[in-house]
Amino acid sequence: MFSAILIYNKLKEIFPRIAAKAIMLSVMLISGYGIYIGRFLRWNSWNLLTDPFAIFYDTLTRIIHPFSYPRTYGMTLMIGVLLCLVFSVFESFTQKVEA
Repeated sequence: MFSAILIYNKLKEIFPRIAAKAIMLSVMLISGYGIYIGRFLRWNSWNLLTDPFAIFYDTLTRIIHPFSYPRTYGMTLMIGVLLCLVFSVFESFTQKVEA
């Protein structure tokens, strides 16, 4: 979360605050999907180098047939929301320290 706060602070220098928050929300949801594919589909980071097409196929299948994979969307959303909540708590602490 400390790295996310650093990135968010840099984004606020470049973009308006609402755009920086939207970017961070997107990153948290994408991270939620990354956690899902690692935890439930059992993909590892080195699989991006050894078998990228299989990961692409798994992801594309879930995008094309969303109703066949409700667990994917539910877990991704749940993890993404949890990450957003934790980020918001960390961000509120850093605002208080800076003020």
